[in-house]
Amino acid sequence: MSKKYFYPVIFEPEEVGVSVYVPDIPGCNTQGDSLEEALEMVQEVIGLMLEGKKPEEYPQASKPNEIKLD
Repeated sequence: MSKKYFYPVIFEPEEVGVSVYVPDIPGCNTQGDSLEEALEMVQEVIGLMLEGKKPEEYPQASKPNEIKLD
């Protein structure tokens, strides 16, 4: 059985589309034309950012209530 990892993400509506970033993974950000597309894109980019790493090398996920928004 594979283990699942969960990272909180931040969605920011833009004039056109939605930007999204993952605070726990430096450089992990993307965008989509809709919220649904942004969700698909961020799942893909998280996989790409963690690809080739061992699970013990994955960044520790923050608790959502501990994330500080700018």
